[in-house]
Amino acid sequence: MSDKIVIKTIAPKREPIDLSKWTQAIKRAESVDYPDRSYLHNLYKNLALDDQYISVFNKRELNILNRRLVFSADGKENDLIKGLIKSGFTHKLLKLMISRVPYGYTVLWCDISLPGKQKPEVELIDRRHVVPEKRIVKYQQHDINGIDYTQTPLNHYVLEVGEPEEMGRLLEAAPHIIYKRNNTADWATLNEIFGQPLKKGTYPRHDKEAKEELEDTFENSTSGTSIVHPEGTNVDILSNNIGDSKGSMKEFETARENAIAKIFLGNTLTTSDKGGQYKADVHKEEQDDIFKADDREVLMLLNGRFKELLEMHGYNPGDGEFSFADEDKLSPKERLERDTKLNDIVEIEPEYFYDTYDIPVPKSGAKKAGKKDSEPKPITQGKEKQKAKGKSGEPENSARNFYDTLKGFFA
Repeated sequence: MSDKIVIKTIAPKREPIDLSKWTQAIKRAESVDYPDRSYLHNLYKNLALDDQYISVFNKRELNILNRRLVFSADGKENDLIKGLIKSGFTHKLLKLMISRVPYGYTVLWCDISLPGKQKPEVELIDRRHVVPEKRIVKYQQHDINGIDYTQTPLNHYVLEVGEPEEMGRLLEAAPHIIYKRNNTADWATLNEIFGQPLKKGTYPRHDKEAKEELEDTFENSTSGTSIVHPEGTNVDILSNNIGDSKGSMKEFETARENAIAKIFLGNTLTTSDKGGQYKADVHKEEQDDIFKADDREVLMLLNGRFKELLEMHGYNPGDGEFSFADEDKLSPKERLERDTKLNDIVEIEPEYFYDTYDIPVPKSGAKKAGKKDSEPKPITQGKEKQKAKGKSGEPENSARNFYDTLKGFFA
């Protein structure tokens, strides 16, 4: 068991935010002498509650988490790494890796020591305590000095994601989320004041008791604005054009949500039902390019620094590599038919079939079954026919077609 980095964390600040706090947080983070990102990440914790941000970032997160991660090493099984993948460790690892997109430079603590004996763990080192420019972790978030996590033995457990100068996409999205939140608050106030019915009551002039009773009645009744005036007087109720105000507020909110979608997905039409099918298809291609870039970045990290950690802790990755198995919408039967046709054109390693269709590997190792004879065999008679049969009465064929057997299973 490794000695973890110990820090003293406190709850993130939940307070009203405006653009001035955003600019102040950026200035503190960009300070040359004493850079401090704790204010910025406290701000991010608040901004991350926005529903549009959650919706659009989930697309990028799910693109990674819904892929099937595999490790292949020249056709050889690596039970330790395979167990690591199935343990749930890599699922959390991928989730923390992709969090670099909104939050920027990220430091992970990966305890994969004692392979096969100890449950592997991966944790996020609180970004408020990390000073990327100095590669240190501070005990308290506002400290000046800290521990250098690039030195031994800490560097045997630390995985850096992204570049130190990266501050995350929430940096650009912050003004739009702040404007949207404040606009929604104003909208709610507008509805509260002007969106409820106006109640009007009259009382006999000079009857003070009647006036007080009428006021008490309105005060104790349902909420809403009320007017009380003596009989014989006129009260003009002027229009406040609330309909126009609601329309402009809705338009402003839509513009801010579109801006947030562009920042994280490069488009708006994959999150909206407007624009037509052609435009939606074009924007989806842009989104897919972003997804592919996320895939490449994650795989580069897994096959780079993370493989070094695996080597340090005895997983023996060798020349093997991580990759995402191609997922498609084919049924298991359709996929198998496609794979067997490809196998007739190019030879596919048997490990692919064991992994893809989750078939236990024989103790003797993965093997490819022999092919059935394509030409029909002559019909035998008498004793010769009996010799060609096994105990079950069927012709013996020790090299029964592996792929035809699988087809029958999925039929």
